[in-house]
Amino acid sequence: MKRALLSLATLVGLTSFAQTSYTLSTYTSAYTELTAPTIIAVNDVDEDTWDEPVFVVPFGFDFQLDGETYDFTFQWGSGAMMGFGGFNIQDSTLTDPLIHTFGLFSDLIDGDHIEGLPPSEISFQVQGAVGDRIAKIQYKDAAFYYEGATANNRINFQIWFYEDDGIMEIHFGGSNIPDPTLVYNGFPGPLLALLIDFNINDEEVSYNGIIYGDPADPSFTEVVVGGNDEPATLDATPASGRVYRLAPGQANGVIDTPAPQISIYPTLVDNAIRVESDMFASATYRIVDIAGKKVQTGQVQIGDPIHVPALHPGPYVLSVDGMGGAVRFVKQ
Repeated sequence: MKRALLSLATLVGLTSFAQTSYTLSTYTSAYTELTAPTIIAVNDVDEDTWDEPVFVVPFGFDFQLDGETYDFTFQWGSGAMMGFGGFNIQDSTLTDPLIHTFGLFSDLIDGDHIEGLPPSEISFQVQGAVGDRIAKIQYKDAAFYYEGATANNRINFQIWFYEDDGIMEIHFGGSNIPDPTLVYNGFPGPLLALLIDFNINDEEVSYNGIIYGDPADPSFTEVVVGGNDEPATLDATPASGRVYRLAPGQANGVIDTPAPQISIYPTLVDNAIRVESDMFASATYRIVDIAGKKVQTGQVQIGDPIHVPALHPGPYVLSVDGMGGAVRFVKQ
């Protein structure tokens, strides 16, 4: 087995107070493949397949992460690990070992690394109007490093980065994973994480945000590394249409505490929605459509309606800053 560039045990440790904070929410939205995306040419093995590819995805906008701005991301390591930091685009090398990274940390590879099997494709596309753009990176029919029994294990997903608010999402499509513990390195599901100030030389990190547990109702823990516990992963491969969203929040020193949940009524909406929660009196809300485009935002107070007469009929997702459990509704 090849040496992993990132030790899984790095991702869990002693809890501490955090300078950075993110809130996890999850929802379902029909998975849609990108239309006419830019194909990323990554030929690393035998000149026609990829394994641990290094490539750059330009955003064309400033993306906010941990108080800094970036106009591109780069893939590094063995998974779909999107990096931010010192990177020389001309020769594809790091200029600083301290980086941020977000994505799926399973060991992925081009499907045709075994002769005769269909290939896997990596592509990207930037969608939306100025000020509200989304960079979308797509892994289509990605396979896993281990050969033999895992050759036909395939996964489809997209990683989204929002120009507005620095939001990050992972969208899962249809997958075929008959051997999960084999392809996930002994775990039942994939490892999804956000690392801030990760040092690739000594694998020290100042912040971990790890998504784990039930794929339909996951937990989110924020830790500072200091121990040798086993990492937490999802309990299974997420179903097609499952989305995980990390939104920047205000650090409050509370670690490993689930974000409070919200609920709304009605879920079939004519003109207005009401938000129910015991945890806040007033907060910022946002509504996005199924393409991830923000269509409405504002302040909401418990008991007061959010009026949505201008929304076109169809499905939408509503989230509230600092709260977990983004909720879906349908405008009639």
